[in-house]
Amino acid sequence: MIKDMKYTTEDMSMSWAVGNIMSNTLLVKRGVRPIANESIQNYCVDECVGIIKKEGLCYMLDRHGETHTVVYIFKYPYLENIINFRLGKPYDKKILGVWVDWKMSGASEEEVDKRIKRIAWLARLERKGGLSAKLDEEMKLDMEIGERWAIRYEKKRKQEKSSITR
Repeated sequence: MIKDMKYTTEDMSMSWAVGNIMSNTLLVKRGVRPIANESIQNYCVDECVGIIKKEGLCYMLDRHGETHTVVYIFKYPYLENIINFRLGKPYDKKILGVWVDWKMSGASEEEVDKRIKRIAWLARLERKGGLSAKLDEEMKLDMEIGERWAIRYEKKRKQEKSSITR
């Protein structure tokens, strides 16, 4: 019988933490959430981090006092900058700016990730001295992407208007 089973508080807390981490990991992996976070007791951290690593996701730990840690789970490495910004820690302002601009345009996390990788690629190219030839190509690509977003946004607005007037 269940009432005869002996569970410690640590056992119960561990199963609760592992269950929540597994749920949040699934939400992040499937793209439902860009970032998930869970406050767990410190003795659960290793088990929870193991689950996150097994799923191939990124994580960040933020200690809260002597007993608890907040675990942040995310798919794209650049999101660590967004978490650092939120926590008041040092962050890359250029990445935050790109994220805000593209999210305001309705871009997915995957599209923002591609954009940030392209910016990093350009920065490496600039350091090597070969930027001028690629800069025009980059500007053309930005214009094409901007036009695609404008067209997509306009279609979405028209669909919303037509569904409201029906």
